[in-house]
Amino acid sequence: MRTQGIYRDFMLMLSGQLISKLGSSVYLVAVILFIKQLTESPGALGIFQFIAYLPIVLLTPLGGMLADSAFKKRIIVGSDIIRGTVMIGLGLLALQQNLSFGILLVGTFVVSSCTALFLPAAHALFPEIIPSARLRTLNSIKSTSLIGANFAGTSLGGAAFAVFGPAALFIANGFSFTLSAVPEAFIQYKSASSGRTLSASQVWRLMKQQFREVLSYIRTSPGLGPMLLSYSFVNSLYPPVILALPFLLEEHYSFGPHGFGVALALLLAGGGAGALLYGFLPAKTRYNSSLLLTALAGLAILLALLWPIHTPLYLWCALPASGAAIGVVHQIITTSLYRLITPSARGKVFGIMESMASFSVPLAYAASGLIVQAFLLQLPLFFAVMGAAIAVMALLIHFFSRIGEFISQ
Repeated sequence: MRTQGIYRDFMLMLSGQLISKLGSSVYLVAVILFIKQLTESPGALGIFQFIAYLPIVLLTPLGGMLADSAFKKRIIVGSDIIRGTVMIGLGLLALQQNLSFGILLVGTFVVSSCTALFLPAAHALFPEIIPSARLRTLNSIKSTSLIGANFAGTSLGGAAFAVFGPAALFIANGFSFTLSAVPEAFIQYKSASSGRTLSASQVWRLMKQQFREVLSYIRTSPGLGPMLLSYSFVNSLYPPVILALPFLLEEHYSFGPHGFGVALALLLAGGGAGALLYGFLPAKTRYNSSLLLTALAGLAILLALLWPIHTPLYLWCALPASGAAIGVVHQIITTSLYRLITPSARGKVFGIMESMASFSVPLAYAASGLIVQAFLLQLPLFFAVMGAAIAVMALLIHFFSRIGEFISQ
C-alpha cells in the first residue's frame, strides 16, 4: 500500500507539472516572438527576461524558508492558481490589442513572484514523497517527462504563434497553470513541519535565523558552495542561446518562427535524452565527477564548432547534443543535492540554489541582450565565446573545487 501511495503522489505531482510545463513552453516561444515583433530588439528581450527572473532572485530564499515551516502543498497550489489568473488577464488584454510592453512586464513580475514561492516548495516536497532508493530513477523520469512536455510545446510554439497569435497562447498558458493545481491538490504526504501561521515579525526573525543556519550548513559541507555556483552557471547558459537563436536562424540560416520552435525543441529533446540516460546508468556515484567534466567539455566543443561550421545540418545536430550535455550536468547536480542535503535544510538550500541560479539568469539575459546586439552580424562567433567560457568553468571545477568529492559521496 505504501508503494502505491508513493507512485500515486509522484504521478499527481508530475501530472500537475506536466500540464503547466506544456503551457509555459508554448508561451515561451510566443512571448519571445511577440516581443521581437513589437520591438525588433534583443535588448528588449533581455529586459523582459531580467524582469521575469528578478522576483525569483529576491523571493526564493523566503520561499525556501516557508517550504520548511509551512504546508508545501498549499504554496504549490496557491502559486499555480495566481499565476494562471494573471496569465489569462494578460491574454485578454492581448486579445483586445491593449497589451503593451510595460503591462507585460508588470504581469510577468507577478507571475515570477509566485514562481519564486513555488520552486523551493516543489523541490522540498519531492524527496518527502519519494524514498531515497528511488530518487535517482524517479527524478530522471520526472526531468525527462518535463523536458518532453517542453519539447512538445516548443515544437508547436512557432506554428501556433503564426496560426493563433499571442493572445490565444497567453490564455492557454493561464489555463494550464490553473488546471495543474487540480492534481497537486490531491497529493498526500506526512509533513514534517507544523504548518502554523506566522506573524510578519516572526517571519523576519525566522528568515534571519534560517539564513544563518543555511550559510553555516553550506560552509560545513565541502563542495556544496561550488556546486550551487556551478548550478547557477549552468542555468545562465540558456539565456544567451534563447536570445541569439531567433536572430541566428533568421540572419544566417533564413529560418522563420517555425525554425525557432524546432530549434528549441531539439535542444530540449537532447536535454531529456541526457536526463534519461543519467537516470538509468549504473548507480555508482564515483563516476559522477568524470561524467560531469566530460559533459561540460563536450558542450564547450559543440558550441565552439558553430563558428567554423556553417551548415544547417551541424546546427540541427549540435542543438540536441548540447541539450543532452546540459541535461546530464543538471541531473548530476540535482540528484546529488536530493541525496545529500538533510531533510531539515532542503527547503532553505533549494531556495538559496534557485535564488543564486535566478540571480545569474537575469544578469545573463541583460548582458546577453547587449552582447547579441553587438555580435548580431557574427553570432556564430558569439557561440564560440560561450564554448570557451564553459571550458574555463570545467577547468576550474577540476582543479580548484571540491565538487567532485561532494557528488561522488
